[in-house]
Amino acid sequence: MRRWLSYLLLLSVLLACRKEPIQQVTIQREGSVESVQEIYLEYESLILFYTCGHNNGLSGQINNNLQEILEDNLPSVHSGRQVVLFLQHANDAAPKLYRLGADTDGKNICREIHPEEMDGWDKNTTSISTDTLQHFLNFISRQYSARHNYLVFSSHGSGWLPAGVYDPYAGYTFIENTFGQDLQSGNKVYEMGIRLMAEKLPMHFDAILFDACLMGGVEVAYELKEKCDVIGFSPTEIMAHGMYYQTMCSHLFVHDVISVAEDYMYYYRHRSGTRCGCYTVVDCARLEALAQACASIFATHRAELETIDPDTVQGYFRDDHHWYYDLQDVIVHLGVNEDEMDAFDAALEQAVLFADHTDTFLGLRLERCCGLSTYLSIQGTTALDDYYKLYQWNVATGYVE
Repeated sequence: MRRWLSYLLLLSVLLACRKEPIQQVTIQREGSVESVQEIYLEYESLILFYTCGHNNGLSGQINNNLQEILEDNLPSVHSGRQVVLFLQHANDAAPKLYRLGADTDGKNICREIHPEEMDGWDKNTTSISTDTLQHFLNFISRQYSARHNYLVFSSHGSGWLPAGVYDPYAGYTFIENTFGQDLQSGNKVYEMGIRLMAEKLPMHFDAILFDACLMGGVEVAYELKEKCDVIGFSPTEIMAHGMYYQTMCSHLFVHDVISVAEDYMYYYRHRSGTRCGCYTVVDCARLEALAQACASIFATHRAELETIDPDTVQGYFRDDHHWYYDLQDVIVHLGVNEDEMDAFDAALEQAVLFADHTDTFLGLRLERCCGLSTYLSIQGTTALDDYYKLYQWNVATGYVE
């Protein structure tokens, strides 16, 4: 009896020391002997896919991506060590949360989760509002506390731009909340707001990966550098099929973000019909040195920065969306000296862990690409300049005065 009471006391202490319930407890009895086994205080790894295809043309593709994840070698849906969660917001439907994994027969399944925190969610819930994102991630951190956390965003994207600039819709009201694009009733469009997103993320991630167009800007990376160790994104658009999901979980469970990017590029270089791909992985801890190198160059070459010819600089955009230029090519076009170039290149090489691209992207030639895009004030407006000045990258470098 005393031994049994001692185990109960142990359990009560463990419960008091954690914010969420113990994930799994097995008590075995053999005669008068009781033993407690498999007490999981936290998961080893959590992968969260946060997707929004709500009335924005991506519902079908995101559902295909969900099916592709189920082709991977996933852990048990009951695993106490590894968790795969998929938040899906499709056309005219309430957001749904699934736990993905293998059942007792080894077949991968989607098991829908109905947390109390999602009560009241309906088809008008804006999954990409920062309030919803923050509320949801707080629930995740309580119920699925893990040593390693990975966040994969999937929707539309427009980098650092304020809402309504990239795709203005006549008669619609644009609301800046967080990544992506969500068309709601009442002619409201929710779009990207990286600064607000960075403020609202309630937890730190081993990596944040964007499956969304034009997110690969140095401004985006620098704004999120305190929220993740590594960030992955594309400075160009991303084709509607999105990233290569069949092996993504397997790579992330062994903390191999580079292989996620390599599989992405292999797919678009060799297997997709479009042969259009571009992806970058950045070490956030190395961005400060890059900012210091750029700050020195921008201060010295202010006159050249204000007269640079944008038509001669490598762009990552198509059509008239002229807000994304190659960072390294901008530096080259400022006429920097050898020492300045060496300092910049050294910092860039340390910060960019992976950068690859096909030769073209839907007619856009990719010839001088370092993997990070940036704004050119000469191609912007006074309003865009004022908005840009609020970004931490501009505060650190003095890029736009």
